[in-house]
Amino acid sequence: MRKGLTRARPVLVEWIDSVQTVGWGGLAGPSDMRCVSAGLLVGKSRDRVTLALNSDGEEFGQFMEIPLS
Repeated sequence: MRKGLTRARPVLVEWIDSVQTVGWGGLAGPSDMRCVSAGLLVGKSRDRVTLALNSDGEEFGQFMEIPLS
């Protein structure tokens, strides 16, 4: 079992994306976009939150880092 897996808890994070990457190119307007992400909280520092987007109960799958500023 990966260290920390049993302590990971499900969370819902609401955040604002700056819409500055190529992946958002099809959206109209340069304004910020409100987003909601769900996952297992596996890390938090002064500048970011890290979510595991899936787990099989033994290992984490994909990760997502969300900036706090």
